[in-house]
Amino acid sequence: MKEYFYFYKITNNINGKFYFGVHSTDDLNDGYMGSGVAIQRAIKKYGIENFTKEYVKFFEDEESMYDFEKQYITRDLVENKNCYNLTTGGTGGGKIGVVVTKDKSGNIFVVDVNDPRYISGELVHNTKGYTVVLDENGKPMQISLSDPNYHKYKHINAGKTIVLDENGKPMQISLSDPNYHKYKHINAGKAVVKDKNGKTFRVSKNDPRLLSGEFVGITSGELTIKDKDGNKIKVQKGDPRFKTGEICGHRKNMVTVKDKQGNIFSILKTDPRYISKEVVPLYSNYIWIVKDLKTKHIPPDQLEHYLSNGWRKGRK
Repeated sequence: MKEYFYFYKITNNINGKFYFGVHSTDDLNDGYMGSGVAIQRAIKKYGIENFTKEYVKFFEDEESMYDFEKQYITRDLVENKNCYNLTTGGTGGGKIGVVVTKDKSGNIFVVDVNDPRYISGELVHNTKGYTVVLDENGKPMQISLSDPNYHKYKHINAGKTIVLDENGKPMQISLSDPNYHKYKHINAGKAVVKDKNGKTFRVSKNDPRLLSGEFVGITSGELTIKDKDGNKIKVQKGDPRFKTGEICGHRKNMVTVKDKQGNIFSILKTDPRYISKEVVPLYSNYIWIVKDLKTKHIPPDQLEHYLSNGWRKGRK
């Protein structure tokens, strides 16, 4: 189960045309810009820097997300001459539509969302491995994560997060916004769990089924690792391949750092930039605070705010 489920709108800033869709992801900064044929052609024609994406609504699960899509993307909307959508809203696993994909050689295919090759991972979304950053002039551009210049740019959503406003509606806000601490994070107090049959749910951390053990954390008993080719996969704790060295922890010998411009990325601990302290650990100089058995890791400039709200320094 993914961490986020949302309905979004993409607008062509040149001609005003628009596209609606849904997406489930573990990373709101994954650079996803829709899979419809028309919107992809438009992005290729006008350039991704001329399109704006906004989060319209977030959901607790995939089912409610697709239900909303079905109700919102109607035939009247699809027939609107300014709409890039070609089909009406879907219904989860049985969703009707196409997706722009690529194979391991980079060849592009337009396939049905239920195509076995897409479901199995033989074909992946054509934007996989890419993200949207800001160029030297502050304009959005799409770039490959493997591009050697990738870390020179700032991610389009760097320093931002999703919170709930006064009416409980999701909105994106800068972490440096002086009002940031007034809002509740969209996933505050929630946990993604699974039952004994492996079915996943998003519930309150105080849900009695979680406290009783009927539900467990979705990754309970699992570890994210990488094989010799660098592919990330999940395995059960105690997998015998750990002992043989066939697999290892996906973060082994890596550290998350930030550079002088505030860009955040992960590198090997043997990287010359890390050794020379050109880049420093992300949480360098951060402070642990505690309140009601809860702990946080915060930057020094936020300490006074938390102390005035009943928090204290330390982890116990």
